[in-house]
Formats: sequence, structure tokens, C-alpha cells
Amino acid sequence: MSERPEQTAWGELIREAREAANLSIPKAAAAAGISEGTWGNIERGRQAEGRGRNRPAPGSDRTVAQMAAVVGVTPDRLAEAGRPEAASILRRIYAEPARLSRFTDPAERRLDADPDLTETEKLSLIAALRALRSAQSGVPRAGGTPA
Repeated sequence: MSERPEQTAWGELIREAREAANLSIPKAAAAAGISEGTWGNIERGRQAEGRGRNRPAPGSDRTVAQMAAVVGVTPDRLAEAGRPEAASILRRIYAEPARLSRFTDPAERRLDADPDLTETEKLSLIAALRALRSAQSGVPRAGGTPA
């Protein structure tokens, strides 16, 4: 059996942020538009190849940026974790008006108007709020009806 590749700094950062946001891998992966397996592989930093062998699974810069956006990781923290190109993509994701249209939802408008938050913090929180709402959209509410 081969040694397991070590968990990556960005995988650990994303896992910690996902857990802090109280998101399961299935919900987070759905919000990012990737498979649960891909999400888990990138968080762990490895992918099973069978027969007890593993290979590194760093994930593409685009995929890591999408994951970071879902769980509210800032571009600076992603760069510090060793993914500067993914951080650059994440900055563009947060800046895309079509992705985070400015802002019709009352909670999003309140976050956007908060003078104590930086622009990156505002967009991270709004992205996390949207991911949470998206993940919860199929969860039955009281009375048994879907959200």
C-alpha cells in the first residue's frame, strides 16, 4: 500500500470553512456545481486509485475558487494557503455582477451597506448566504412543504 498524500493547506482551509458554515459536503458541492466526490477529494488532498493506492488531488484553480466562494473563504486566505491563481479567480468571481448581482435581497443589501465590512468580506458573506439558501432550497420546512 502506498503512502497517502498529505492534506493540502487549501483543502484544510476549505474544510474548516465548510464545517464552520455548517454545510455538508453534498450541499456545498451542489452549490459549487461539482460532484461530492470531487469536493471530498480536494478537501482531503487525495483521490483513491484502488488497491490501497492514492494520488494527489489538488483540484483545478477554477474548482478550488468555486469551493472557496461557497464557503466564504477570502481570496487573501486562499492565496496564503498556497493557491494564488485560485485566489485571483475567486476575486473575479466576487466581482462578477452577473454572479453576485447587486443586490435585491434585503439581507444582501444590509450586508452590502455595512460600513464595518470590507468589499471582500461583504461579497464572501453574500456568497455564503446564497450558498446556504441554495443548499437549503430542497429541505422541507415545517408543515412538510419544500422551501
